[in-house]
Amino acid sequence: MAANFHELFVPAPHRSVVKMSKALKIVIALLLVIVLGVGGYLFYLFNSPQYTLSRIVKEINENGFTAVEPYLTGNARQTYQKVESLIRNPLVSLALAATPVQKAVSAMSKGAGNLKAEYRDVRQGGKNATITLHLKAASFEGDIQLEMIQENGWKIEDVAIPVGTWIYQ
Repeated sequence: MAANFHELFVPAPHRSVVKMSKALKIVIALLLVIVLGVGGYLFYLFNSPQYTLSRIVKEINENGFTAVEPYLTGNARQTYQKVESLIRNPLVSLALAATPVQKAVSAMSKGAGNLKAEYRDVRQGGKNATITLHLKAASFEGDIQLEMIQENGWKIEDVAIPVGTWIYQ
């Protein structure tokens, strides 16, 4: 039998429209939860100290160790400035000339190109984080402990190098 005009063009009874809108609301709510969840995860990921450190390593590989300077604050900035002035001192350069340490310093100042960072320990609490990294490049490898603070993005506030963890080649 052919459907009559009423069955084809008149909407179903009101209660089926209500059921359809409830189902539509559920689907929309689920999609919203998924979008917010993914968005929240991406926000956390891109605002994490690990993400900042991966950007720093990438920039050091491309531009040399000076690329770390914008990410420093507090004691880390002071230490960096002292080390930088020592490295530029001709007497210190002469004293280190034939040592493996000089090879590492030279490689880092030019752009390591092959610096790799592996997270050994990450402890984050609020706007502070303590991270132990294992750094490896062609001329050196070793552990470094970073104290970070969230201040217009994550910044390195202090640096510690555990004794006996560095190998120069």
